[in-house]
Amino acid sequence: MAAQSQPVQKNWSPTRDLRKFMAISTTTLFGLLVLILFLMPIAYMGVTSLKSLQQVVDPNSMLLPMSPDKYNYEGKDYVIYKVPFPEGERTLALVEPYREDSNFIDPKNPGAGLIPWVGRWRTLTPAMHFDPTFENFTKSWETINMPVLFRNSFIIAVAGTIGTLLSSIAVAYGF
Repeated sequence: MAAQSQPVQKNWSPTRDLRKFMAISTTTLFGLLVLILFLMPIAYMGVTSLKSLQQVVDPNSMLLPMSPDKYNYEGKDYVIYKVPFPEGERTLALVEPYREDSNFIDPKNPGAGLIPWVGRWRTLTPAMHFDPTFENFTKSWETINMPVLFRNSFIIAVAGTIGTLLSSIAVAYGF
């Protein structure tokens, strides 16, 4: 009887598969980081286009278009702050700001009167709400003559395409 040769088995190695997975993962992660880096200015531009002028120039403004909550008390608008108390944080409108102690009013219960608070009110965080401004797009459309800009861009794109096509034809004929 002739001896049968057995097929050679490939050595399977978990480290080889792990190295392959790590190489693909690292390359993908690097690509995603580069993509995020390139898209960040566009995202910032998009978010900033939704802000009002006051939100843009405010040094304490957040990244998103946010405005402080206000409460109308006796005909005047007052900013609402998150005020810490021993029993917990409350949202109150600052009526009389002073350096070391201030008076607040509770928007939920204005009949209770002024609430004294000891502390520096400038260290408090204002209560904010999401407030995008879409009027920026109409203002820019009216300020800049956008139809003329679109027409000019279209003319330049068409002229460039036709020029490239004609020069490619001439070069191809020469070859």
